[in-house]
Amino acid sequence: MAAILRQAIISIGSNVPDKEARVSTACMELKSHFPSFSVSSLYTTPAVGKCIGQPDYCNAVARFLTAEEYDSVKNFFKQMEVRFGRCPERGCQTLVALDIDIVVWEGQVLRPDDVTQEYVRIGLRQLGLL
Repeated sequence: MAAILRQAIISIGSNVPDKEARVSTACMELKSHFPSFSVSSLYTTPAVGKCIGQPDYCNAVARFLTAEEYDSVKNFFKQMEVRFGRCPERGCQTLVALDIDIVVWEGQVLRPDDVTQEYVRIGLRQLGLL
């Protein structure tokens, strides 16, 4: 019996001094974990929302297929964030070593506010998803 593949669209970001290197390294690791991983170029945008005034972010948007369940994928991302230096108990930090959010899962928009933000829309356009 063939595994059910689920499509995910994620946003990836960082605003630490070596943000481009971190996002690039994260994308390489994600590609090795999710073989169908397709990613936009890396681009820089200003911080928005409750993070206005913080350093600019390096961003990317990616999509991939996985046989894993949502909770497994989300936990993988959270563990990856911690490995890259994020401290989850601090909430919104001035410097974010790595942030990975599942924006769309199986066609369902999980982060509707993010989809309206330019830091996600740029990547969605590059991937032909807008």
